[in-house]
Amino acid sequence: MTTPNLPYRWNLIRPDPLGTLLDGRPEPDLPYLDDLVECGAKVLARSGDGNVHFVSRSADSIFDLLSSTLSATSRPDRVRLLPFSYRFEEPPRPHEIRQLRANLDAMGVSPHVLARRRRPIVFADLVHRGYTFTHFYELLRDWIDDEHEAWEVIRLKLRFVGITERGKTSPKTWRWWQDCAWTAELPRSAVTNVSVDRFFWF
Repeated sequence: MTTPNLPYRWNLIRPDPLGTLLDGRPEPDLPYLDDLVECGAKVLARSGDGNVHFVSRSADSIFDLLSSTLSATSRPDRVRLLPFSYRFEEPPRPHEIRQLRANLDAMGVSPHVLARRRRPIVFADLVHRGYTFTHFYELLRDWIDDEHEAWEVIRLKLRFVGITERGKTSPKTWRWWQDCAWTAELPRSAVTNVSVDRFFWF
């Protein structure tokens, strides 16, 4: 039995855990606040009322904003962090797969739970080429097969939201999801994007 290994996240929704750490500190400069609010709103809007899991660490600032915004609602846990980042070509080793599955199971992202959940589950991340999404999807798909859960049921509950750098729109524009074969296994509406200004994306 592999023990889940989830990172500690300091909850800063309420100011009291900070104690005196901010005493005498100036107000922070937030040059991209409007972009952050717009991006977060679009991620929620395109999540189909699902629970959003921010993959890797790239979108931590969006998670922080949304978790604070949703803290006083009936669904304060609608957004969560999912610590996974994998861009390499080499397949993960067996012990790494076991650890990932234990971590996901502890977060309620197991094949058993996915097959029985009512709302969609949404995975959001900053996307360049889609490597992290691709590896995560393949690992999740293998796990579903290993557990013999109903893929045709689960596939209708998965959504992927890519936060991408805004570019020109034309039929010849390269789009990450068109270059990832696995996206064809999901309904077309299950893979969507939120495009943002390139400076904000970087």
